[in-house]
Amino acid sequence: MIKKYILLLLTIVCFFGIVFLLPSIPQDLNYHQFTDNRKLLFIPNFWNVISNVPFFFVAILGFLALYHEWCKGSLFNWQESIPFFTLFTGLFLTGIGSAYYHWLPTNASLVWDRIPMTIVFMSLLSMTLMERV
Repeated sequence: MIKKYILLLLTIVCFFGIVFLLPSIPQDLNYHQFTDNRKLLFIPNFWNVISNVPFFFVAILGFLALYHEWCKGSLFNWQESIPFFTLFTGLFLTGIGSAYYHWLPTNASLVWDRIPMTIVFMSLLSMTLMERV
């Protein structure tokens, strides 16, 4: 039984090693050319940046709802709230990261747009597994 886990661990380490040895895949610079490049209120790409504000509101509403459910005693245990807390944290960070990217769209700032979304997607997957398993 332990041999299976060691083999699995070695396989994962090998895959990570291979991934880090591969060259990066650059994003085409035309990807960053948006239709609306207007500057309003000293904010470049105004509507692209401002369109991320709803992520903040949804995250705050989610934190408030989670707090309300916790106080009400609707959650079975504290572990049940972790994926929800991670989801709302990811949404909040998505608002920040995406606004930053759209403020200055470059390959370097694109990572700050994509990482928080990955957190959101993984927490949704975790909640789906938690619900079904």
